[in-house]
Amino acid sequence: MNKICRFWEESIMFQGEEIQKLVELLKKRGAYLYHACQLLDFQSYLNVGGIPSRSHLESNSQPYTPFKTDHNDRANDDWDKVFANLSDFGFTFAGGYDAVPNIYGPILFQIKPEVFYEATDVAICLRSAGGKGFDREMEALNSISDVDRLFQHPVDEADLRKRSYVKNRQGLQKDFTPNASAPEISCTVESGKFSLKYVNLVRVEPYIIQGHHLEVKVKEIISKSGEKLCVYNRDKSPSYTDELLKIMESRVLSLQHLSENYKISQDLRDWAKRVINRGIAYQFNDSFAPYLYHGTILPILQGQV
Repeated sequence: MNKICRFWEESIMFQGEEIQKLVELLKKRGAYLYHACQLLDFQSYLNVGGIPSRSHLESNSQPYTPFKTDHNDRANDDWDKVFANLSDFGFTFAGGYDAVPNIYGPILFQIKPEVFYEATDVAICLRSAGGKGFDREMEALNSISDVDRLFQHPVDEADLRKRSYVKNRQGLQKDFTPNASAPEISCTVESGKFSLKYVNLVRVEPYIIQGHHLEVKVKEIISKSGEKLCVYNRDKSPSYTDELLKIMESRVLSLQHLSENYKISQDLRDWAKRVINRGIAYQFNDSFAPYLYHGTILPILQGQV
């Protein structure tokens, strides 16, 4: 019995004073939290006045983009959690590397770690809560030192920028568990949402959809809401981004289709082939393409936002 009790205590997520320690660590590292969404969801977020859980959107009759993990999130009792990450998942694609754009959306909130003070508990896990059989409490990191080990460099690294760099998948698997992918944060928040006052900035991908600049749409929504948020267009993106968006305006397509379509540019075809060769085509096919189409492209084309 004692052994079971000790194990349970060791597996519990961050609460109370531990949240304070977590915030202090992230501030010392110059780290932010990140939460990406589609345009449809962004409008709903501002309608409810915060970065909400899916449950909070649902209970307030606000539309949101369907995810393939919705069923698992409900089954795993994570539907009422507010989610964030420790990295900007759109950075790699924007830099022209062999990656898929942020699957969750082209609008990114950069959030100050003090937002954790609004949570009653914080779980930092090494795989998605939408995974089959996910157990939030048992899979959460259980010490501040473990959180510190998520980062590539020491907390006193002289280069301040490097202090916030999170280890890649291979590094996390080596140092933690073979099924680690990327740190995902889920929080229980009594209000069902994180306050927008902790948002440092909103970064928007430089997307143009049938002549509509996404940055302009985002600013229009903010203006109508009366909120005060700093918005920045991402300052770089691969040359084939506009071409990719143009193709996606008409339908959801697969990466395989892109790689074999000789009517498009060689650069775009080559990118598609490289992503396929990396074994991450599923990120585009199952998530990025359908989410962007239904959550951002269609709402713009149909005048929903």
